[in-house]
Amino acid sequence: MGELRLAVALAAIVGTLLLCAPALVALSRRTFRLMHPAVIFPVYLTYQSLIPSASAVVGESMKVSTQAFLGDPWFLVRALAIQWMAFAAFLAGVRVAGTPIVPARADLWDLDHPELPIFRGATPVTVLVTGLALLAAATAIKVVELQHYGGGVLEALLDVRGFIFGSGYGHYWMHVAFTSAFLIPAVLFVARRGHGLIALVVAAPITLLSMSKAGIIRIATAVLTYSQTRVFRGAAGPWIAAVVGAVVMLTVPRAVAVIANAPGESVSPARAVATLLHREYSFEMFAVIVASADDIGIEHTGGAWLRDELSQFVPRAVWPEKPLSRALEIGPLYMPLDFSARLPMFVAPHLFGLLFAEGGVPAVLGGSALLGWLLGLSYGRAQRMSRARFDRLPLLCYLCAVASLKGLVDGGVANYLMQTVFGVGMMLTWALLASAVPTLARARR
Repeated sequence: MGELRLAVALAAIVGTLLLCAPALVALSRRTFRLMHPAVIFPVYLTYQSLIPSASAVVGESMKVSTQAFLGDPWFLVRALAIQWMAFAAFLAGVRVAGTPIVPARADLWDLDHPELPIFRGATPVTVLVTGLALLAAATAIKVVELQHYGGGVLEALLDVRGFIFGSGYGHYWMHVAFTSAFLIPAVLFVARRGHGLIALVVAAPITLLSMSKAGIIRIATAVLTYSQTRVFRGAAGPWIAAVVGAVVMLTVPRAVAVIANAPGESVSPARAVATLLHREYSFEMFAVIVASADDIGIEHTGGAWLRDELSQFVPRAVWPEKPLSRALEIGPLYMPLDFSARLPMFVAPHLFGLLFAEGGVPAVLGGSALLGWLLGLSYGRAQRMSRARFDRLPLLCYLCAVASLKGLVDGGVANYLMQTVFGVGMMLTWALLASAVPTLARARR
C-alpha cells in the first residue's frame, strides 16, 4: 500500500508540472495570461486530478465504487498518464491553430490598455446600468422558472432534489440563461473596480438560486481569468480582496446547505469548502472507466454518448419527443454502488472519461487535439478582432468559452455548448444596449 501511495503521489506531482509547463514558462517571461488556452485548460485538469490523487495518497476514495480499485497500483497512474498524452495532443491542436503554446507579450495587449473601452461607443456608466439590468432580467427568468417548475422559489430551495427530479423537463434553458449573467461582474471589474464590486455584491446572493456551486465558481473564475491579478492591485486591492472573501464565506456555506438539501443547517466555512472539494469526483470516475475497460471488458460505444450529448442541445420545445439523455445511464454503468438506475442522475464522467468510453485512448487524443485547435483558433481570432475594433467585445465572447470550461472537463458537452452560446448572446445583447443608450441620448439633443 505504501508503494501505491508513493506511485500516485509521484505521478500527480510530475503530471502537475507537465500540465503547468506553459504557464510556468510564461511566468518566468512575465507573459502569464490565464485566458490563454494552453494555460486555462490545464488549470481545470490539475484541479480535477489533484483532489482524487490526494485522497488516494491518504488511502481514501471519493466514491464507494472506487474502493474496489484502490489495491491496483496503476489505477490512478494509468488515468494520469492518459491525461498527459491528451494534454500533449491539446497543445498540438493549439499550435496547429496558429497560437503559440506559451503566452507572449502580445497576449497582454488588452491588459496594457486600461482605457480600452469595454464596448465601442459605450460609457462606463451605461455599461454598469445595462449590466445590472441584464442581471435583473436573468434573475426574473430564474424566478419564473422556479415558480413554474418548482412550485415556488422557497419550495424549490427547500427541496432541491424534488425540484430537479420531479419538476419535469424543459426548464434547463431558462437556467442556462440565468447562469450566463454570472459573467457580468468580471466585465464590470475590468471597466471600473468600483462597478465590479457593486455587481459582485448584487450577484453573489442571487447565485444561490442556481442551487449549486456553479454560480460562485463561475463568478470567481471569470473575474480571475479575464483580469488576472489586476483587479486586486493598488491601494484598493486589499479592500476588494476582503469583500470578495466575505462574499465567498457568506455564500459558500449556504450553497453547501442547499446542496445537502438541508437549508436550515449551520455549515462552517471549513466544512463547506471540504464538501465542495469532495464533490469533484470526475477524474476518479475517468480512472474507473479506464479500469473497467481493462478489467471488466465494457465495450466502447463508438460515438453514441457524444451524439446523444449533441442532441440534448436541441430544446425540447422544438423536439418534444426527444429521448432522455443517455448521460443518466453512465453513472449506474460504471459506478453502480454510488448511482442507482432507479434514481436517474446526471454525473460528471470527465471529458476524458466520456471520450475513453467512446473509443479508448485514440478518442481521447483526437478529441483533445480538436478542442485545442478550436480554442486556439477562437483565442487568436478574438485577439485580432479586438485590436481591429479597439474594444474588448471579441475577447469577452472568448471569455464565455473559457469561463465554462470546467463543465466541459466534467464531461458535460451539451451543457458547455449551451453555456457558451448563451454567454456570447448575453455579451452581444449587452454591447448593443450599452452602445445604444449614448447614441439615443445624443440623437435627442
